[in-house]
Amino acid sequence: RGLQSIEGRLIEAFHNLAGPENVENVKISSRTDRGVHALRNTCHVDVRKRNLSDSIEGGSQCWDPIRIIHGLNYHLCRQSL
Repeated sequence: RGLQSIEGRLIEAFHNLAGPENVENVKISSRTDRGVHALRNTCHVDVRKRNLSDSIEGGSQCWDPIRIIHGLNYHLCRQSL
């Protein structure tokens, strides 16, 4: 019916944040049925280190957890409901 799952929305947000080639092994802790909220639902995802070869630091760097939270919130808010 055109509705997207919580898992689908999270994967899309991770892809937009880090790039689809850098995101894998997404696991949601529980399933949500239609009409059920996902409050305090948790997930696991493997995200490859950021490639900083074009920056001053060079090499690769781990993601800052606060940047991941802010980035996911940004991309989730931009998704149409």
